[in-house]
Amino acid sequence: MANYIPGCKNGVFRITLVLSLLVVISPVSAQYFTIERFNAEIKIIKNGSFTVTETIELTYDRERHGIYRELPYEYIDELGDIRTTPLAVLAVRDETGRNWPYKDTRHGGFVNIRIGDPDRYVRGRQVYIITYQVERGLLFFDDHDELYWNVTGNEWKAPIKIVSAEIIMDVGREVTDFIGSCYTGFYGSNESECDWQAEGNRAVFSCRKYLGIGEGFTIAMGWEKGIIPPPTAWQKFWWNLNLKENWVYLIPPLILIFMIFRWRSKGRDPRVREAVTVM
Repeated sequence: MANYIPGCKNGVFRITLVLSLLVVISPVSAQYFTIERFNAEIKIIKNGSFTVTETIELTYDRERHGIYRELPYEYIDELGDIRTTPLAVLAVRDETGRNWPYKDTRHGGFVNIRIGDPDRYVRGRQVYIITYQVERGLLFFDDHDELYWNVTGNEWKAPIKIVSAEIIMDVGREVTDFIGSCYTGFYGSNESECDWQAEGNRAVFSCRKYLGIGEGFTIAMGWEKGIIPPPTAWQKFWWNLNLKENWVYLIPPLILIFMIFRWRSKGRDPRVREAVTVM
């Protein structure tokens, strides 16, 4: 059929075909690794904070220095409120327990973890085990309390083959009334290609689909009231103050306090009982 297309139209056809191939091929060729397995273990303790241990097993298509992992510490929860969750990176290791070099920075509501040695390339299969602690991550409702968590995030520029998550309630008592749900797909999707089951103080979530670029896996698990006490007013005050991010605002009042102290101790004129004779 193409032999009967006039030269000009044939040229347009070829250009259109090449552009179409570029659109299809470029997102794939831009990726330099595939995530073979992504597992998150979330351990919730009595004070309401929890520790997340992510095991990311991937295969590099070509030599690279490492990966970036973006963790949101500011987000809109399922109630539509903007929440800030203090987050601290504790360690990044490989499967043998050896430390990976990493650097974490904060920008735009995300903690960006750059993992890898800038002077060393890696290739093939690699495992990254990231451990971090989160505060203010639980939701407290009138009839139950809940963890609502985006396990993988939607920022990966690579596909994820196998995704799972495990929640452990390390709260010193048995949890008997779990409720749960999970979601897959792009941000805001209500797709639910996933399963979950609970046994004892443990719940396991698994994804039934292959996650493409930009897709994520979100889980929600609730339990009866009284298992974990809600945060006190004092805790909320310190969380809202967020000194780790807002410490620079303490400089002006500290300088003012210091100057007042200096003025009171060194700057005031001495008191005298009688007039000083002018010489």
